[in-house]
Amino acid sequence: MAAKKATVQDIADSLGLSRTTVSKALNGIAGVSEKTRNTVFERAKALGYKSFINAGMAAAEEHPSSKGNIALFLNVIPDSFHMSSYLMVSLEQALGKIGYSLSLHLVTDVEISNLTAPPSFHPENVDAIFCLEIYDRDYSRFICSLGKPVLFSDTYSTFEQGDLAADVIVADNYRASIKLYSSIIEEIHPATIGYMGDPDFSLSFFDRYKGFLEILEKYKFADSYKKHSIIAPEQKFHDDMWVENRFKTLDLPRLLVCSNDNFALKALTCLERMNVKVPGDVLVCGYDGTPAISSLYPALTTIIAPSQDMGIMAAEILSHKIKNPSLPNMIITMNSRIWKGERE
Repeated sequence: MAAKKATVQDIADSLGLSRTTVSKALNGIAGVSEKTRNTVFERAKALGYKSFINAGMAAAEEHPSSKGNIALFLNVIPDSFHMSSYLMVSLEQALGKIGYSLSLHLVTDVEISNLTAPPSFHPENVDAIFCLEIYDRDYSRFICSLGKPVLFSDTYSTFEQGDLAADVIVADNYRASIKLYSSIIEEIHPATIGYMGDPDFSLSFFDRYKGFLEILEKYKFADSYKKHSIIAPEQKFHDDMWVENRFKTLDLPRLLVCSNDNFALKALTCLERMNVKVPGDVLVCGYDGTPAISSLYPALTTIIAPSQDMGIMAAEILSHKIKNPSLPNMIITMNSRIWKGERE
């Protein structure tokens, strides 16, 4: 199956902009700031948008001193509500400053099942691989067999050091979660606590849940939290009606911890429809700290992942590994910070 071609709508969704704004930027129409225009151009190139594929090749020919190309493998194009969107922009900008281009390669479920590379990927044109939102263990191992330095941003939930012939970069999920949840419990003294998400979806989700469970033990909620929780495979949460129906039958907790801001957004939407006050009745915690969600819901309490710094660090790691392929593999954990949303 051929990878889906990027569209103007894909660019707009990934940046949190309107389709009209993106179209104006791409076509040089007035009414768009230079900063926005440059951001749209960079994202169009990163996504392989039709007008920029040949332009990118021409740019490489104009700059023969370019050091090479980094292949970005990802299973879905993240929207503006996900930290990966900001990491992608930061990564491409950081790579450009040190002479590398970034080529995007969408990995379909068929390729994951068959353990095959996307048809757009040609190893002879690539110096290293960066993986974003690739959480299948066998496919991760397949990528590591392609003979290139590999860096994963997050990985599968059962990952342990030494599992992959690759580097891994993650935000601080475990310690940051413990710090936030402890702080909230000490502040509001909730009678009930619940969880929403899939702990087994990725390493980040697992570490966040592990921190959550540790806090439950400390504050004596371990025996009661499940009746206030929606814990299910990640795919279930794609069905908004399923999520809403679960909320209607849920014994709502005073504190609801969500796997990330996307899950928190679903929770906030359902609670709003049920006329439940946030944070007055239910305090919702997310994780990622994406500007798009925090601007919509300033009451959301979350953990801000260092997505832009992770993109810069990823560029440095990839460049260093290309020059020194025999270096031992690393797990790089970057500090996050907590954000307590507006209180009523």
